[in-house]
Amino acid sequence: MKKLVVLSICLFYVMASHALDFTVDKLKYTVNADSVSVMVAHTEPYDIEGDFVIPDSVIFEEKMYAVTSIGDYAFNSNYYLTSLTIPKGITSIGACAFISCIRLREFVVAEDNPVVTAQDGVLFSKSKDTIISYPNNGAVDYVIPSSVKVIGNSAFYNCYNLRSVVLPEGLTIISESAFNICRNLASVAIPDGVTFIGANSFRNCDAITSVVVPESVTSIGTYAFNSCDKLVSATFPSKVTTIGKNVLFECAEFRTLICRSAVPPLIDSLEFETSHPYPILFVPDSAGAAYSNAPGWRNFSAILEEKDRLGYNVTLKEAGTLLDSIKEENLNKVYKLTISGPLNGIDLEVIQKRLPILRILDMGNATLNSGQRVPDKLPYNMFDGRKYLQSVTLPSNITSIGENAFRNCDDLTSVKMPEGLTEIENFAFQNCHALLSVSFPSTLTVIGFYAFQNCMGLSSLVIPEGVIEIVDYSFKNCGGLKSLSLPSSVTSIWEEAFIGCELKSINSHNSVPPAIRESSFFYVNKDSCIVYVPAGSKAAYMVADQWKEFKNIVEFNVTEQPETIASPLTIFADGDGILVKGVKEGETISVFSLTGIPLLSLTAKGHEQRITLSKGAIYVVKVGNQIVKLAL
Repeated sequence: MKKLVVLSICLFYVMASHALDFTVDKLKYTVNADSVSVMVAHTEPYDIEGDFVIPDSVIFEEKMYAVTSIGDYAFNSNYYLTSLTIPKGITSIGACAFISCIRLREFVVAEDNPVVTAQDGVLFSKSKDTIISYPNNGAVDYVIPSSVKVIGNSAFYNCYNLRSVVLPEGLTIISESAFNICRNLASVAIPDGVTFIGANSFRNCDAITSVVVPESVTSIGTYAFNSCDKLVSATFPSKVTTIGKNVLFECAEFRTLICRSAVPPLIDSLEFETSHPYPILFVPDSAGAAYSNAPGWRNFSAILEEKDRLGYNVTLKEAGTLLDSIKEENLNKVYKLTISGPLNGIDLEVIQKRLPILRILDMGNATLNSGQRVPDKLPYNMFDGRKYLQSVTLPSNITSIGENAFRNCDDLTSVKMPEGLTEIENFAFQNCHALLSVSFPSTLTVIGFYAFQNCMGLSSLVIPEGVIEIVDYSFKNCGGLKSLSLPSSVTSIWEEAFIGCELKSINSHNSVPPAIRESSFFYVNKDSCIVYVPAGSKAAYMVADQWKEFKNIVEFNVTEQPETIASPLTIFADGDGILVKGVKEGETISVFSLTGIPLLSLTAKGHEQRITLSKGAIYVVKVGNQIVKLAL
């Protein structure tokens, strides 16, 4: 009998509970405890379309209910919703109520609503101290109002169009999943004053390359920067005490973490899944031992102190003494190395095989006598496969870069070549995907087969006078290459030399069209690519084999600088400064710190501008609409 009573009671509550839910006009409502008001509880994906207005009240079974709240995930994944109007009676909005409404461009709120408001289509608390939800299809660049103190749970979730957001100085909290899946968000500076960064807050932000967490932050949530595919470096502050689980997990390109806390923060686990060796950790001086022994901090390929980041400056009086100068116990700490004096094969072997975390190498004041048959040649395979090597300045006396010397150096962004260099051998820079620029010395005469194949970061090339032929496959699949300048000395361009390059302009200085093959410029759009030729030579190019396939052949005067004609804007690190090429004369060049502090602004005085800056920092450079982050 007791069992029947219990069963009857359970059935009663199930039926009563079921009666509390109903659907009107595609909105599912749940009756609140007061029995006179309802919550918008759920909508089926795709059901709500266009501009939609939530009603003030709803009638069900001849009874009117006031609509007073919106539940968790209520409008989730209504892909065709474009505008949502919230009535005055809504006094509560649940978590993630509007996520993944990918076409939603604006919120509209009744003026007399007591708890929420809208500004420029963005949903805020009434006092505008909290941003509740940014429409998924909102503006691509957004400045959050200065009144905002809190970015709410999932406020920018899946805002796939968002490229940049400026956070206000008064901000204190970045809540859970605030910017999760903002895949195109490339620029965000977290202001000082933020104390908390929630779980998943910047997860899946694929375009962000570096993060500086300000000194005010004390806690970083679980998976906060997880799966940020292009994130290379992060800086955590001295006041942070707790770091959530796998905060940098699955950041495939991650290389360097700087943690400024002298005491290792409490961390659940810090695992990495990268395409490169495990990252380097920099910690305050004298804190290295503490981190090496602290749970969760052992998955780094090296734990270095701040003084190590300044690098090792070595002056050799005698070749073959590099190891003695660095000392055996310091080999695993050499992040940056500057060498002056004579070098031989013994020294090169130390550089090649004994410095596992070397990132920056400056041999500009060194001379090479390797003891080989060709004493002033950088040996073949010298840096082959050093995926994390970033910058190299070559010895002042070398005349040749050997075969495969820099092949597969994935992180290599710059190589400074000396005057006197005459030859770059086959495969020398093949697969250097990050190489942003190459400044060839005027003495160069030979560029080998496949020498720069798959260097997709190159955007412009100026081949120096003295080079007679561009051999097979030398710049094959340099997909970012937009501008090419050929000297008057070039007479031949061989098979597939520039196949797969997206050239927009070719500046040829030879009044006699160089011989080219059908495949030399295969896949280059010959309808849109402009070919600049010396005055008086257009007719010759228009009838020459293969050249005649180009529809836009334009003459230039020899007194002009044709390498700047239609040259794309490029900004890159160069030694102890930044080089801007292709800038318009009179255009403003602005440099900021990574946190957005203006450092300098100048007016370009020519098509190429060099700016000297302090090393060991990351800078943001803005020229026109182009913004680039660079590490020196």
